[in-house]
Amino acid sequence: MPKDDKPIKAAHAGAQLSVVRSTVAVVLQTLIVMMATFFAVGMFLNILGVKAGGIREWYEILLTCVLSLAVLYQTTLRPLARLAAEHAAASAESRFWTVAQSTLDGILLFDADKRIAFANQAAERMYGYKAGSLQGQCMEILLPEEIKREFRECLETYLRTKQDTVIGQGATERAGLRTNGERFPVEISVSELVANGVIQFVAVVRDISARKRAEHEIQERTTRLNALLANNPLAIVVINKSRRVQMCNPAFEDLFQYKSAEIAGLEVDTLVAPEELKAEASGMTESNLQGKVSHLITRRRRKDGSLVDVEIHGVPLLIGHQVEGGYGIYQNISERKKLQLYEQMLPVCCVCGKIRDDQGLAPGQGPWDHLDRFISKHSDAKLTHTFCPECLAQYRKEQGI
Repeated sequence: MPKDDKPIKAAHAGAQLSVVRSTVAVVLQTLIVMMATFFAVGMFLNILGVKAGGIREWYEILLTCVLSLAVLYQTTLRPLARLAAEHAAASAESRFWTVAQSTLDGILLFDADKRIAFANQAAERMYGYKAGSLQGQCMEILLPEEIKREFRECLETYLRTKQDTVIGQGATERAGLRTNGERFPVEISVSELVANGVIQFVAVVRDISARKRAEHEIQERTTRLNALLANNPLAIVVINKSRRVQMCNPAFEDLFQYKSAEIAGLEVDTLVAPEELKAEASGMTESNLQGKVSHLITRRRRKDGSLVDVEIHGVPLLIGHQVEGGYGIYQNISERKKLQLYEQMLPVCCVCGKIRDDQGLAPGQGPWDHLDRFISKHSDAKLTHTFCPECLAQYRKEQGI
């Protein structure tokens, strides 16, 4: 038999033994009462001088039944009621043991003197005690020093007034103390239990260390994410599955001239997409909400109606592998486009026609070169020299041809 099952098996065995003993006692008592009553009635009829016959038999039956009822009530009916009560109590105790030992929450039963009458296996494991070692101990050994005083005051207040801020008020968060001195967060609910006029208390304890760690990690990640968004030079807006703005960072406010509180709950595409680009913006948002990453170089509209060249990255917002919204990341590329336009312009001398070759150098620092050599250097074109009609005519005139 597994060690952990012994208390449950013992409760079952005790209940069965109690039922057998009570049943045997009731049967014996019934037989004795019936026989004793029958003989007593016979003797009584003999004293009265009632002779044997049909009348005597009726008297014997009637008197035996009447007298037996009163005696059987005391010797049989009351034991039967007691037997039923004992059986119900034994069954309830057995069910309690089964439930208490199988639950993952710790269950502690203690009296008004704070002595532990029962602790289930989950409570023993939770606090680091061996099986059965908590029984008879004071509840205060499971509490950190600063909570012991609060526990004593709560118990005294409840016993005096039947009112308290903890007992009977549902689950509250407190700190527990393991046998090795380690503190850990618990969620505990304490309620009163009255049995046979004796007041006891049931404490249900849940170790919430894992939940607290998860909450702390989520809080840290949220703090880092908020810091990243707030200090990011790129304009970022977060939308939900309904395309509504949840938040935006300061860079977004600077770029599009909207305040975060001003646009919260509005559709981002109606705010920043020009009328002629509404379909483009809507398609990009829909792609993000389908879990796809998108990229686009286009134009968007500021609050004052002016247009700005932007590079947009659309990224789906995933929570538990489910798309719950999206990020819109905007970069102002107006200056970049101006620079590209400047870089694409070739400076040509208006007198000699030479071109400045700035490639690979700072603007304005390149050497000046003839057009044919510039083209040959920077392309695969093969050049040949000839005359255009105007130059040919001028050349012949100058040469006297």
